[in-house]
Amino acid sequence: MKKNKIFIFGCQRSGTTLLRYILDSHSEISSPPESKFIFPLIKEVYENDISNKALDSMNISNKEFNQNFSNFINYFLNNYSYKKKKLIWADKSNHHLYILNSLNKIFKKSESKYISLIRDGIDVSYSFLNYKKHTFKFIDYSNKKSILNSSLKHWIDYNTLLKKNIKRYKIYLIQYENLVKKPNVEINKLCKSLKIKFEKEMINYGKFKHESGFGDKNVLKFKKPVLRNPSNCEFFFEDDLISKYKKLMNFFYN
Repeated sequence: MKKNKIFIFGCQRSGTTLLRYILDSHSEISSPPESKFIFPLIKEVYENDISNKALDSMNISNKEFNQNFSNFINYFLNNYSYKKKKLIWADKSNHHLYILNSLNKIFKKSESKYISLIRDGIDVSYSFLNYKKHTFKFIDYSNKKSILNSSLKHWIDYNTLLKKNIKRYKIYLIQYENLVKKPNVEINKLCKSLKIKFEKEMINYGKFKHESGFGDKNVLKFKKPVLRNPSNCEFFFEDDLISKYKKLMNFFYN
């Protein structure tokens, strides 16, 4: 079996940690806490013009360039998988969406799988509002209304880019609400897409020991999302944001 790579991403507060735990519970997949080094490595070195010119002056071909980056990333994640006695690794980071083009060059397309979570933008905004562990640079924390509006704007920007890239990179999309309401159905579908056997341990991921990291351990409680009626919440949001939100919701959910 090929040592496949799985990249998990989605707007923050959309359930990516939940999916990491689910995949990590499979006997063939290791999904560690966010590696945190792939995005800066690609942005600051791989996609950096100065670095590229310097490496080009050393007569390094594009093939060698890509292979060395692949080897570097694989060294850590393959080693982690090896210790867990598994063949497949899955790295979770919302930043993967921003570097898809580079990931697609570095890794073989036949061995890479991109999975994204999508969650109702209003729910995501309220999740940001109620999240107290740390602050986010893209959110205006002046007051409740500013938090909700800047959160929704971020959700719109992120998922507009996701929409643009779904077909190009063959991104497998999972609705967070369905994953929580119908885990058996959604996880079975995901396993078929990954060409792996469904295992009941994936449903009972809370009983599996996962490595501690940047993930939210509250996910292990498997709390169902608070699904709000957008029409009862819209008065907190700017009209232009609600208009864009509805268009994206229509695209992803219809």
